[in-house]
Amino acid sequence: MEITEIVERMTAVEQRARSNSHRLDSLEALAEAIHHQGQSIAVMCEQLKTQGDTLKEQNKRLTDLEDTPRNRWENIIAAITTGIVGIVLGLLFAGI
Repeated sequence: MEITEIVERMTAVEQRARSNSHRLDSLEALAEAIHHQGQSIAVMCEQLKTQGDTLKEQNKRLTDLEDTPRNRWENIIAAITTGIVGIVLGLLFAGI
């Protein structure tokens, strides 16, 4: 091999090394961005879990609030029915 061939090859190797270094720098930045994105997704998942738990609790409270008037109405109907039955039975026993 002649010196000119060695110089040409060394120049080509150096250019390839610079190109590879640039590409590696780009990949490092991309890997860092992906890492940050993964961390952000983990935080969002935790927040969504917390929101889901909060929604379940609020749904239970809302159901309880919706059931209160229904329970009151059922108690009123039961009291009226008991009163009517009591009056009818009282009249029947009083007449006998």
